[in-house]
Amino acid sequence: MQVLAVLLLALVAIAQSGRVPFIDRVHQHGWTVAKTAVSAETTADFIVHLRQQKLDELDDFFWKVSDPKHQLFRQYKTMKELDEMTRPKEEAFEVVRQWLTSLEQGTVTEGPNYFHVVTDARSASKLLNTELRTWTHHHTQTSLVSTFGEASVPVDVHEHVHLVSGLSHLFVPKKSLKVHDVKGRQDYWNGFNSTLANLRKAYNITNTKGSHPKTSQAILAFDDFFSLEGLHFYQKTYGLPQAEPIAVGHNCLNNTPPCDEYESDLDVQYMMGLAQGVRTYFVGNPPNYWVLEAFTLSLRNLTEQPQVVSISYGSLEVYNCPGAYLCSNSTDASKAYVDASDVLLKKYGASGTTVLVSSGDDGTNNFPNADGNCPLTNVPSYCPDGGCEYNSSKCQQVLITVNGTFVVFPNSNSNSINSSALAAQFMIDNAKCAVDVDNTSQSLYSNCTCAQLVYKTYSVGNQSVAFSQYSWQPRYGQTFTPSWPASSPYVTSVGATLIWAFGNETAASTTHGAVISSGGGFSGIYPRPAYQTPAINRWGVVDRRKPPAGSYDSTFRGFPDVSLSGHAYPVATSKDVIRNFDGTSCSSPAFAAFISLINDRLHQKNQTSLGFINPLLYQVPRATYFDIREGDTKCGEKQCCEYGFFAAPGWDATTGLGSVNYGNLESFVLSGNSTSTTTTTSPATTGTTTTGTAKSTATTVPPSNTTGGPTRGPTVGPTSPTRTGDAHVMSAALLLVAIIAFAI
Repeated sequence: MQVLAVLLLALVAIAQSGRVPFIDRVHQHGWTVAKTAVSAETTADFIVHLRQQKLDELDDFFWKVSDPKHQLFRQYKTMKELDEMTRPKEEAFEVVRQWLTSLEQGTVTEGPNYFHVVTDARSASKLLNTELRTWTHHHTQTSLVSTFGEASVPVDVHEHVHLVSGLSHLFVPKKSLKVHDVKGRQDYWNGFNSTLANLRKAYNITNTKGSHPKTSQAILAFDDFFSLEGLHFYQKTYGLPQAEPIAVGHNCLNNTPPCDEYESDLDVQYMMGLAQGVRTYFVGNPPNYWVLEAFTLSLRNLTEQPQVVSISYGSLEVYNCPGAYLCSNSTDASKAYVDASDVLLKKYGASGTTVLVSSGDDGTNNFPNADGNCPLTNVPSYCPDGGCEYNSSKCQQVLITVNGTFVVFPNSNSNSINSSALAAQFMIDNAKCAVDVDNTSQSLYSNCTCAQLVYKTYSVGNQSVAFSQYSWQPRYGQTFTPSWPASSPYVTSVGATLIWAFGNETAASTTHGAVISSGGGFSGIYPRPAYQTPAINRWGVVDRRKPPAGSYDSTFRGFPDVSLSGHAYPVATSKDVIRNFDGTSCSSPAFAAFISLINDRLHQKNQTSLGFINPLLYQVPRATYFDIREGDTKCGEKQCCEYGFFAAPGWDATTGLGSVNYGNLESFVLSGNSTSTTTTTSPATTGTTTTGTAKSTATTVPPSNTTGGPTRGPTVGPTSPTRTGDAHVMSAALLLVAIIAFAI
């Protein structure tokens, strides 16, 4: 009854104000917000996304044209046709169009299912009934103009609006690469350099050039841009013909100070170097753009729809705040953002575009300090890549309990505690153990074991805060932190390996030669797609080295899908210097080039592009892959966790299906064996799984594509992922009447 009363009060407030809030944020972990609003003339750039229709029809078509066993396989619709399929109600355009006429100044561009607004802060604040402030990210120093406090839209507008993006989300996409410091890791040179020649030899790349005018590929960059001088130097160094991508969008190298270039240099040099002659677009995006904005605006502004898109960035899949005392960031808006992005990813796949995404560079803990609920260890090493404030610690975490809410200290995504008087007092009480926070590894330093520390309860206002010894439990928060959009079932997630010699390949790991650890694991929001079911069911039987039950759920989407070398890529910079980089940022554009080359061969035979390739990848013969059977995801750059996933025969949550034998994949696709007129219900589920546990039990014999194949190493759910926010929303008045009736 108390919850009902609160809800009724909220609905009464909505009815009285005539507005519905879509976000309410006054602070967010990792960000500092200015104390005052931005100047009235500051540019405000945002998108109003309308609620689309017939999304089930889109979903059905997407799976059919992506299924090699369906009669509609690779019989795509155009993006225009798909937009018409899901077009919002005409009433939605009329209502939102009328609402936007209240803007005092600016431009409004109407799209097939959205309105793009560029105005000033004064007009945007008035329209959204909010205040705009500058938010600055602690680590990157990226500054974004975003809402402060509550932002809302009129009730009649909310009925037709799925999401307002561009001003309501704080994303800093994480780049999936790291440059090697020759002074740090000498074992780095035990693996071979991933030059173009070496990659071609290792992966049986028999085709090096594209020539068909239909073939195109694109690189999405976020607050990063390539150096043209570096590209020309790279081409000269490796004897390549001079060529340039078609560069569009935000060139942040012109900023003061300029942005970074390394990520983009790598993407351009290897995507164009491996797929020479293929028309390549480089799409630069400003700091307030992420996946949704890039696919809504940036890619649509190109003169053509690219058939391959590579993304070497990622953000935290989902973060649930442990309590109001600790943080105050709404997750509803984030869910709506992901849902809207997934609709676009399906549209691009259903119109013939392959989207590839780096799986991340910090192992299973791509964002190690989200909940912090993965027990840290010194084994095999403390701070694997070096550079931390300490060399070891006997106790790296403790538990804080705030009025029944658990926080793992100091590596949780909580606000204020780490630098508060609470932390200082805990350290004073444990001075004999020299307790401190290693700000580089974001873990605790102590020369005493956790059992030897002094734990007390402290008072903060009217709240009780208790320190205690930490031991892993599922209720303390998320154990692993998947990277998004790599975890989406609508993209191809690409992991990283390290090649020691031709035919000798392991998962890339910071504890074994690389300076990154390939990202992998299981999504926390996407049910497992049917195309993965046989492979993951077999993994559940074959590999016994799994994290504890409750730390992940194998009935959800597993990633990566495939892997390629992500180690020692020589990259030319604007200073005419060759530097070596590691990362899944290497493997994603490299595999993207593979797909472009195959697309070119398909076009030569007057066939359509590959489009969404995951169902195909899970059905090709095992000889298409080099099976990676050594390596794990337990360690990242600065931390090692007791738990993680291991490379194993067949698919695994470390390297996916394995690294790709390009020649065999191309031969299979061009042979026509992937095309069938057999109709299937997609996405159907094969086998059964145990929900809510780490176990996955197959009830059918896995098909031949999950066994056999070359080995490298030294010696769904029944439906598509659920959407929220797509359904028609009642007005506040009708919803209030409905709840009152229920209460009566």
